[in-house]
Amino acid sequence: MRVCLVYDCLFPYTVGGAERWYRNLAERLAAEGHEVTYLTLRQWPRGTDPAVPGVRVVTAGPRMRLYVAGRRRIVPPVVFGAGVLWHLLRHGRRYDVVHTASFPYFSLLAAGAARRRGRFRLLVDWHEIWTIGYWREYLGRAPGRIGWLVQRLCVVVPQEAFCFARLSERRGPSSATHSPSTSCPITGAFRSRCTCSSGERPPVCSACSHAGRGQSASPPACSSARRSRPGSTRSTACPSSSCARYRRIRHSMLRPRSRRW
Repeated sequence: MRVCLVYDCLFPYTVGGAERWYRNLAERLAAEGHEVTYLTLRQWPRGTDPAVPGVRVVTAGPRMRLYVAGRRRIVPPVVFGAGVLWHLLRHGRRYDVVHTASFPYFSLLAAGAARRRGRFRLLVDWHEIWTIGYWREYLGRAPGRIGWLVQRLCVVVPQEAFCFARLSERRGPSSATHSPSTSCPITGAFRSRCTCSSGERPPVCSACSHAGRGQSASPPACSSARRSRPGSTRSTACPSSSCARYRRIRHSMLRPRSRRW
């Protein structure tokens, strides 16, 4: 299956939970035989190969400073969104699936705008959904409301949503559009979702740290992970649940379908 992963950062050039998640997912899908493209902003020196095994890395924008005083700048997400739109309008039909993070939003809007022309299935990971109060705290009153409205636009884009917390599922696309949504709550996730074999790296408890992601889930999540998977750490996410989802998608694509994505 031809998969395009969309995120504006790539590990290890930018370090964070989502960066690790998508890097691991890209490598895992490629190892399973999928044709994987990773669409991102360039964060490495020009002319350098980012060297992701088995994955074609495509840049949708130049190298840019992403943070100021510990907070995301506005310009890079807008530039990235424009780059994603341009790429998918030209090459969208090369992909069976476009899989993107909801954040930084403009890339999701771009994928939604190109979806019908590209005829690809759009999968979206909702790691968190911010309240308007949190948006105002993060950006200020007027800019925060604009950010919240952009997030709401992303929620109503036709998509197959994958929510990382039940709180996100209640706030997210399934409640707004009745589009397919899968909940992967952190509490108990390793018992029911993680299928790593014993020979692979230990599974990880990637716990939440603020209310937008479900802060109260952190202690029981880590305890559950350690009980069910001894040796669990808290540094890298296991992409097994997403890989299983791709197997279901590939199976469904082999059957006749009554509607076109």
